Amino acid sequence: MSDNKVKPIVYHFLDNAKLKQILLKNILAPMRWKHYIESEDAFFSGISTALSDDKNASFAFDRDAVLLLDREKIEHKFKTFLINANRVYLQTKGLTDNNYDPEAYKFESTTPDELFIVGKLQPLSDYLLDIKLFKPTNEIAKLVDQYKTKLSN
Repeated sequence: MSDNKVKPIVYHFLDNAKLKQILLKNILAPMRWKHYIESEDAFFSGISTALSDDKNASFAFDRDAVLLLDREKIEHKFKTFLINANRVYLQTKGLTDNNYDPEAYKFESTTPDELFIVGKLQPLSDYLLDIKLFKPTNEIAKLVDQYKTKLSN
């Protein structure tokens, strides 16, 4: 890739506690419920990443940090799906939870706002381009500096 070409990036927003856990293990693993992927008619465990770095979006609101991940590398190594997060959430809940309307997802947009990665990124350092801290504690700032230093050696 030429130096003047911008790498495609996806964003994983998280809080400081999860960031600490991820950096200490060097693994970004699935942390929530499985997603139903309609095109595959199957449930998958994986990682949600945003296509935008918009901190005002619902998935990013009030998060402490964001991981900037190499989308191209991820898409070459993992099964991924471009999805609309709200649509998939409502469809999954409609299939798994009687408290949700199984038809509600049909009123949501189909425009993708998320790249869903099946599996876990291990080692995370192979896919991580940068870490941005919005609300750093001294402990987290030090940990991020140590992690970046270790990667550059």
